[in-house]
Amino acid sequence: MKNISRGDLLFILFLILSTLVFAGMLYSDMTKRNQSGQGEVIGTITFKERVAQRKFQGTIVWETLEQNAPLHNRDSIRTANLSEAEITLNDGTKIDLDENSMVLLNLMGSDAELDFSYGRISTGQASGTSNLKIRSGNEVIQASDSKLSLTKTESSDSSIGSTLSMLVEKGMAKIERNGEFTEVKENEKADLNRDKISVTEKLIRPIQPENMLRMQTSKSTLPVTFSWKSKNKQNKLILSRYASMKEPWKILNSNLESETIDLPPGNHYWKVVSGKDETEVRSLTLYQISSPSPITPGNNTKINSTDESIPVTFTWKKAKIGTTYMIQVNRKGDSKILWEDTTRVTTQTKSFPPGRYEWKVGLKSPINQEVSWSNSQSFSLEKISNLQIPATIQPITGSKVLANVTSQKGLLFSWRYVTGADSYKIIITESNSNEVIHSEILKSNHLLLKKNWKPGKYTWKIQSLNKNYQSDFSPENIFIISESETISTLSPEQGSVVFSSAQNPISFRWKKIPSFGKYRVQLADEKGNKKSKDSNSNSLNWGLLEPGTFQWTVEFLNSDGTVIAQSLPSEFTIKKGITPPVPIQPKDKERVDLTYANQIRFEWKPSPFVRFYRLEIYPKGKMESPIYKEQTTSNIYFLKRLNRLTTGFFTWKVVALSKEGLESNSETSDFEIFLNPDKGKLEFTSPETFYVE
Repeated sequence: MKNISRGDLLFILFLILSTLVFAGMLYSDMTKRNQSGQGEVIGTITFKERVAQRKFQGTIVWETLEQNAPLHNRDSIRTANLSEAEITLNDGTKIDLDENSMVLLNLMGSDAELDFSYGRISTGQASGTSNLKIRSGNEVIQASDSKLSLTKTESSDSSIGSTLSMLVEKGMAKIERNGEFTEVKENEKADLNRDKISVTEKLIRPIQPENMLRMQTSKSTLPVTFSWKSKNKQNKLILSRYASMKEPWKILNSNLESETIDLPPGNHYWKVVSGKDETEVRSLTLYQISSPSPITPGNNTKINSTDESIPVTFTWKKAKIGTTYMIQVNRKGDSKILWEDTTRVTTQTKSFPPGRYEWKVGLKSPINQEVSWSNSQSFSLEKISNLQIPATIQPITGSKVLANVTSQKGLLFSWRYVTGADSYKIIITESNSNEVIHSEILKSNHLLLKKNWKPGKYTWKIQSLNKNYQSDFSPENIFIISESETISTLSPEQGSVVFSSAQNPISFRWKKIPSFGKYRVQLADEKGNKKSKDSNSNSLNWGLLEPGTFQWTVEFLNSDGTVIAQSLPSEFTIKKGITPPVPIQPKDKERVDLTYANQIRFEWKPSPFVRFYRLEIYPKGKMESPIYKEQTTSNIYFLKRLNRLTTGFFTWKVVALSKEGLESNSETSDFEIFLNPDKGKLEFTSPETFYVE
């Protein structure tokens, strides 16, 4: 054995120390995170679409936020692509984050401060709220009783750096830079870069919809009115799916100051252009909100139980928009609410006494908290004085099971659940001796029993139980443990001729063995060359084979590959082409009476993968050229042009044609057409003399 060198020992020691250090760092980060999350709550996430994340102070881990999640001082909040979020501070200040935006929350005494890192945000303050400071780099924006929109982007030119734009939509704000203050009034825009602060008045001003407004509808579109103030008469309203306003989907020239447009659900960005001036880009999100769909209990469901208080599980489909649900239950015919609950999961369980009830589930809109209710579903609860007998599933009466299979894999017994049952008692008996070989009480509705079964006949029965009642036993099911079994092949049959084409591959079928395992089909050609393919069911689509004579067998394999059962060899012949149709009507040598008929029905057994059929009729014994020929896609044809045929003897056949142009062989069938001259004559059976008055 090679000795470990001193260098190897030092390297191993280094790995151990590194593992301990990193584990300590991870534990420290998790501890800080937990401690940070227990601090003062300064606001909540009142709305979230797609991905919004939070990072506690002093940690490096970002966690996904859910709607109504509490926010703490010094939390960093960011949104992902195509996402947005609304933060509401305790004093009522609202902060809307557009996609790809980030802020740091900081509460200093009675004043709130935001550290705006990047993206696009909108802030709004109600009258009487605390002062709001927004810090971005070296600039501090002071706002009170105002509404602002800020956009911060990084320039690709490193000499320019980041640029900050601010629009005062309402009120007034001050920008502090290097101890100097710049005042920005309502409807003024400030552009900040490294060198200067530029403040300009907007000659055109958007009015409605408000920036970052969220709206909802239950329909596929919603009419939205866009309005603005402009000193020019000619204006252009532009809508796009992108904040950069690329690829606008609507450009509308207008000499008015408002336009109404049907908007589909989704994110929309809009601006108004008037000459060389234009408004800032505003965002609008339209959500299509629908009521949740109830699942269980379904309408008119009946639930039986032996309990006085019957538990009912309510489930419904998860909504695409919104996470807060309301559920209401009332007695049938009584509008008074019996039970109501609010939840953020899609299932609730509640117990009720026997009776008839109705229930519905609603979705709270994350935008305006309105509830969209589903249709009411009715259900009834009934207390029963006994338990039902369990319905058995397998093994069914008369089934056969191989002894070596059950010894290795076990034999599965299963039955259906019974409402109100706590457990089930199974009894298995050897038929000849009536000896109980297994008896057990189980909580589940199945039993996999592994034991060395002797070949013979057995019975099993099942009973449902709870603390108060027990049902009768189910009828006894008889099953047979056999020592060996031969698999019966079904197709191709022994000595059969099979036609193969691209649309008609060769398939093998056999009777299923009543055990779990794998089948293997062995195929040998005339030269003795062998191939095999495996299947998990009692059929196998082999595919195309060249014409010739083949012999096939099927084997049933255990999990270790041991052959448990197999079939006898079966031989078949493959010919290239398609399966010929077989004439059915008129039958061979059938006499067809056309005395009163005005058509002849022709029918044949259909062939698989056929494009169409060609019906041909010949005078009997003269097969050179048909006297009638017709194509059809059906396997039934009514010949109505009887002037082509006279009384006498005829031969008919049907040829099948495939999509590749292959033409089948055809069996022929003879028939005779005749007329009965005696039909239609009147015969008087009354007296020969009639008297008329």
